[in-house]
Amino acid sequence: RPIGELLAQEYDRFSIVHVTVTFIIWGVGSVCYFIESREGPRHSIFFRTMVMCGIDIVSIGIMASVFPKFFLGPRVDVDPRIIAWVWNMVHEAQPLIPLNPLDVSTFFMFWGISLLALPHLVWLLYREKEIEKKALWIYVALGLLVFIPLGCLQIRFSTYAAILLCLPYADFLGRVVFRLGQKFSSTLRMVFQGGAVFAGCVGFIMVGVLFDSWVDAKDSSSTIQEECPVTPLAQFLNDPKDWGSRSRIILTNLNFGPQLLYQTDHQVVGTAFHRNVQGIIDTQRVMGSEKNEEALEIVLKRGIDLILICPSSAEINFYSLPTGKAMFYENMVNDKMPP
Repeated sequence: RPIGELLAQEYDRFSIVHVTVTFIIWGVGSVCYFIESREGPRHSIFFRTMVMCGIDIVSIGIMASVFPKFFLGPRVDVDPRIIAWVWNMVHEAQPLIPLNPLDVSTFFMFWGISLLALPHLVWLLYREKEIEKKALWIYVALGLLVFIPLGCLQIRFSTYAAILLCLPYADFLGRVVFRLGQKFSSTLRMVFQGGAVFAGCVGFIMVGVLFDSWVDAKDSSSTIQEECPVTPLAQFLNDPKDWGSRSRIILTNLNFGPQLLYQTDHQVVGTAFHRNVQGIIDTQRVMGSEKNEEALEIVLKRGIDLILICPSSAEINFYSLPTGKAMFYENMVNDKMPP
C-alpha cells in the first residue's frame, strides 16, 4: 500500500481499520494477562465477567467513534447495484441451509459432523463435573451460538462454526475408539478403531460428495464454463493473424474476464470483482439495454472492439436484471443489429 494511503479507511480489504482492531485485541489480551498475573487470591467468575464486559464496552466504543461504519460489514461502501448483480450470485454468499431439499451436499461437507457433535456437546454440558472442562464446553457452546446463525446465513462464515464443532466431535470419536478398544481383541481392535477414525474423518464429506454427484447426474443443465470454454476462445483471440494482431478491448461475461486477462494480451471491460464498479455497470448497461442506441453509445465511448456472448448458457438471466429484458443481447443473438 502506498504511504499516502496508509490511513485510508477501507472495509473490504486490509487497512488501518483492521490494524486498529488488531491492536485492540492485543490490548484486551494484555489487560487480561496483567490482571490474572497479579499475586493474590484467584478472581471470581463475577469479577472476570465484569472486567470483560467493561473491556468490551470500551473496545466497541473506540471502534464506533473512530470507524462507525465498521459494524455495517465489509460491503458497506460497495455500490448496491453490485451487491444485486454480482455478490448475490457468489456461492460463498449463499445460505448454508438450502431452500431446495436436494441441495444439501454443501451442508454435509461443511457441517455434517454437527449431527453428532451438537448432541454430544449437550451431553458433555450435562455430564461434565470438572469445572475447567465444563468451562471449555460452555465456551464452545457460546461460540456456536454466535457462528451457527452466521453460517446459516452465508457459507463463508460456516468455517468458524466448523472449527468449534471439531472439539466435541473429536471428543466423541475418542470415546468411540476407546469403547471399541475395550470390546475387541488386538487384531479386531486395530481394524475397528482405524475404521472408526477413517469414517469419522471423511464420512460426512464423502456423503456430501456422493450426494452432489447424484444431483449433478440428474441435472442435465450445464455451467457457462462448460457451454463456452474460455481456453479455446483465448487461443483464437491470440492468433497474430487475426484478433491477436494487437490488444483489443473486449466486453463479455464477467466470469470470462479474469481468464481472458490471464491467457491473452487483451483488455476486458468487466470482471466479477466488486471494486470494478464501472466495468460491471457498463457491461450490464450494454447487454441489458432496451435500445441499441444506448448500448452503442457506451461501446463507442469505451472503444470496445469485440463483444462475446454465450447464447447457449443462461447468462441472459443476469443481463436482464432488473427490468426482465435484455433487448440488445437478444438482438445480437437474433442477428438484428443495425449496420
